[in-house]
Amino acid sequence: DASLLLSPSPQGERRKEIGVALRSWKGLKLEEIKEFLVEISKKGYELSFIIFNPKDRTLSQSLAEEIGGKIHEPKSPREAIELLAGMEAAIAMRLHCAILATIAGTSFLALSYDPKVQSFAEEVGQPFLPLENIHKEALMNLLEKRNRENLEEALLSLRGRVERAIEMMRVLIESS
Repeated sequence: DASLLLSPSPQGERRKEIGVALRSWKGLKLEEIKEFLVEISKKGYELSFIIFNPKDRTLSQSLAEEIGGKIHEPKSPREAIELLAGMEAAIAMRLHCAILATIAGTSFLALSYDPKVQSFAEEVGQPFLPLENIHKEALMNLLEKRNRENLEEALLSLRGRVERAIEMMRVLIESS
């Protein structure tokens, strides 16, 4: 994904805030996720629901109203990176939330509805949970296991691969 080539935001102080990027999906255990988010709130974390796709607005707004939290709808990848850079962690069901959190140096817990989400989380050393395995305790355990220490190294490796792929495409286009 070419968004991996975006430059990171300067690292400032992180707020006791968790970004949440969910999407509607068949089999999403919404009650378990709500219980998990309520538990996070009780631990003093502010919830920020981040909308990456207009189709996610209804779900995010209803959760924010029901359990509390702010709504953010970044207008650009740069704005999303800056938002995520100030957060302690993200709950990423959207692949682009996971990618942009990585660029921001923010650890995340991936909720995997699709192999691409799980694959990216594995690649950058972040925890993931397939939707069918979601329950409050598993989510809490994995959120505590995330760490941002290896994100910078993983990002450099991914950027190198993207740059090589772009160079190969350029050579192919120029030789045709």
